[in-house]
Amino acid sequence: MLVRSAFLVTVDAKTAGLAGNCDPVFPIAALDAETVAALAALPAGSGPARIDEFRASALAYAVRLGEHWDAPFAYPRGVVTAGLHAGVAAVEWHVHAWDLAQAAGGDHQPADPAGLFLAAARCQLAVAGGLRERAGVQAARVAARREPWRQLLGRMGRV
Repeated sequence: MLVRSAFLVTVDAKTAGLAGNCDPVFPIAALDAETVAALAALPAGSGPARIDEFRASALAYAVRLGEHWDAPFAYPRGVVTAGLHAGVAAVEWHVHAWDLAQAAGGDHQPADPAGLFLAAARCQLAVAGGLRERAGVQAARVAARREPWRQLLGRMGRV
């Protein structure tokens, strides 16, 4: 289940930022290998059981996120706040929901694709900082007006 693996790798991997450790959990080049390892470590289970587990984990994450929105969060691209990283996690969750819907012959459209696009852009640009971040956010606001969900799917290699 790719949905579960993305959650395992990027959200459950560390809460080190709360303890003051802001080293990335692993380099971005290792993301695929980390995802494979997270999948391999999952115990056997059914699709509905996995969905229930994911839902419970996501709800717990939302509670923890509310309490630690500004905490440093080290992810493979750098250190941002937990709140900024939540934008990337939300994009991943929606993309994996789209994957599952496509596999079942359906479709998935997030309620606010422009908001997802901007949240992911803000997180990725925060690592750059300074003028590059500010200019990038302005450019992302313009880009988010043009089929943001299709752009995200394209950037994730889906379309």
